[in-house]
Parts: sequence; structure tokens; C-alpha cells
Amino acid sequence: MSITRKELTDYLDSLFEDFACPEDYSRNGLQVEGAEEVSTVAFAVDARQATFQAAAEQHAEFLFCHHGLFWGDGLPRIVGLNAKHIKTLIRNDISLYGMHLPLDAHTEIGNNAGLADVLGIPTDAREPFAFVRGVYAGVIANLPEPTTAGTLASILTKNMNSPFAVYGDETAPVLRVAIASGKSASEVMSAAKHGAQALITGELGHVEGILAQELGVQMITGGHYITETLGPKAVMAKVQARFPELQCVWLDAPTDL
Repeated sequence: MSITRKELTDYLDSLFEDFACPEDYSRNGLQVEGAEEVSTVAFAVDARQATFQAAAEQHAEFLFCHHGLFWGDGLPRIVGLNAKHIKTLIRNDISLYGMHLPLDAHTEIGNNAGLADVLGIPTDAREPFAFVRGVYAGVIANLPEPTTAGTLASILTKNMNSPFAVYGDETAPVLRVAIASGKSASEVMSAAKHGAQALITGELGHVEGILAQELGVQMITGGHYITETLGPKAVMAKVQARFPELQCVWLDAPTDL
């Protein structure tokens, strides 16, 4: 059983229409056009050679990624890695669909909504956070009950099956937490301004680490990749529910970053 590429693309577009971000530096939506008929859809975080090869091995005709191939003004030249990527997609007739900031921002299936779900934060307790290029990509909320930074890291580690670490004091009390996946440590000043005692993110830079210490905000990091797996997986569940005739596969390609 299969559906058309247009049916799938239109459905994905509809999922994100309320979170459109014209200022996003990603060229969101269908980026590479492959087979007209789709029976297998692959989902991943990154558009990279390992992912493309895995999609080909699964005989997928369509690949959804959080980080697509086309950024800013697009590919200046199709040489080197760019050529390798495009050749792999075209040779295997695989469509590539990318969705960046809208997938971070989505209040139901977004990366940050997913992290809030893991922590048991009710949806009605969440407030928008981390204004980036025209959208609020993250969330900030009071926890159901006070806890510590170390406990939050342990909950995330257990439920994400990947280590989360505290940069700061694991015993520090936390009632209000900010969540901004990926490379969002720069939101630490905004987190402090909005009363958060902790910021959950992917990567931590040197400057942001200093700011966190001086502001008294505990940084909880799990890596860029891991903190952005929940969104694509949630999209996969939506697609599978809407089109049960499709085979949906998750392609795991961690970077440990």
C-alpha cells in the first residue's frame, strides 16, 4: 500500500502551519523531490550521509529530518559532501523533508513539548520561551512540585535512555524550569530573567557556562542530538496514525554532541 508524495507533504505542511517561521534559516518543507508514490517513510534528526544510506537500505521513498540540507541561501555549489548527499537521495529516489524551528516550537509534537512531557509538566502550566527568528521555540514552566537539578537530570536520563548532566549544583532546588533543545544555552540570561532556576538544553558553551554560574542557573544538558529526537518521533507517530498503510521507520544516528 502507498500514498502519493503530495498527500504526505500536504499532511506534514498542515501539521506545522500554525507554527510557520518565515525567518527560519532552514528552508522548511520539501527540499528534495523523490518518488511520486510512498510506501515507506523514514524519520531522523539530521540530514547526513549515514541517514541517507540507512533510508536507502530501508527502501524508504521519503525522509523526514529536523535538520535538513538547505539553509540560508541554499547550497552554493553541489560539490564534495553536498554532491554526495544529493547523489544518494536522487539515486535512491528519496524525497527529503526538513522542519527546523517549527518542530522545536510545536506545542504538541515539538522537541521542547516532548521534553516537558518527560518531566510531567502539564500543558496548561507551560509558557512560551526562547524567542528565535519570529517564534517561541522553547517552554518555561513551574514544575508540579519542587525538586533538584540532579533529580531532573536523572528523570531525563532514565526516560531518554541517554545521560543528562548538571553543570552546577545537583542539589540546587528547582521549581521553575526553562526548556530549549539543541544549541540554546545562550537562553540562560532569559531563563534567569523569567525566574527559572534551571535550563534544560542540548549543548553548553564556555561563555554560557560562566553566565550560568554567575546567574545561579543550573544547566542540564543531554546533547544536541538527544534533545531533538522527540519531535521527529512524535511526527512519525502522527504520520503512522494518519496513514496506517505506510511503513514508518526511525533512523538513529547519534553524534554524542
